[in-house]
Amino acid sequence: MSKNRNESPASSEAISQQQSSSLLLPLMDPTFTPPDYFPSLITDKYNDKVLTINSALSHSECLSIISLINSNPNIKTQFQKRTNEFTFRHNDRLQFFDQPFSDFLYERVKPLLQTHPSFTNSVGMNSNIRLYRYEKGMRFDAHYDENNKLDTGKTRWTVLCYLNTMPKNSGGETTFFVHNDESKVAVSIPCVEGSVCLHVHGVECLLHKGSEVTSGTKYLLRTDVVFSK
Repeated sequence: MSKNRNESPASSEAISQQQSSSLLLPLMDPTFTPPDYFPSLITDKYNDKVLTINSALSHSECLSIISLINSNPNIKTQFQKRTNEFTFRHNDRLQFFDQPFSDFLYERVKPLLQTHPSFTNSVGMNSNIRLYRYEKGMRFDAHYDENNKLDTGKTRWTVLCYLNTMPKNSGGETTFFVHNDESKVAVSIPCVEGSVCLHVHGVECLLHKGSEVTSGTKYLLRTDVVFSK
């Protein structure tokens, strides 16, 4: 099906931008503690297939990553027409490997992940980091996210970190559908600064899309939760 595919696990862009040192870790605040970690703030949004964390990144961390996106000369505009293999997508992307940051992010949210049975065998996060910028008119049509096999295990959950808040009626929500039917919305997750949406991928992945941005700019960080083989 044409809307089955998202993106390859390690594109040529990512390979060409491998870093000898971390781009993102220097932007993180090791003293920041997400508020009210307990009781758990990991919240079920749709039958344990879509979960949210309401605060994982601080305001200053989000601003710093946005500044990196806007100033980095390696950011590329993607305009993928719909084909038999790929769905339509139009956004700006900066992709690179950053193991120190993925380790840091996993340790930050690990106390919450451990409260949910879906993450019992999780071992870390994917070092393949994707930073996205969606300006007015940009969108990512309905698709599924695939599992990727890594040296450390296998990805099973997508991690979307929202870096800014999109005002009401400005678009940009991550919208999930019931039974692969785009006429039936299961849940729509708004972009709220510092929050995280996690959703299962692979054979259990819900059909979902990045809704069109109708005003303003949406900023997003993507990685994956990795599980033992």
